[in-house]
Amino acid sequence: MLEPCRNSSDGQAAEPRGGRALLEQFSREFDTAEAWNDRAERVRRGMLRGMRLDLSRDRTPLRPIIHSRRVFDGYSVENVAFESFPGYRVKESSDAPNLWECRPA
Repeated sequence: MLEPCRNSSDGQAAEPRGGRALLEQFSREFDTAEAWNDRAERVRRGMLRGMRLDLSRDRTPLRPIIHSRRVFDGYSVENVAFESFPGYRVKESSDAPNLWECRPA
């Protein structure tokens, strides 16, 4: 069984181990790809649960907003926003090539 991580007050490992030793420990404990993938899935679920991002919650409708298209030489830019959580918007400028402009090679 893996030892729990012991952290010091500055966030660094109190008892550093070399990467090679850790990989050797993993190879003894998880000797098949299936065992490693099972562990990886448990770690992934635990991280999502710990960050409160588990997928069991209801999905928020994205409600996208796309506006202010600007066309330049060979590409265009649009302002895009969507709602990640109710009341929280993610905003970006999205660049895309102008595919309808055919140019000789």
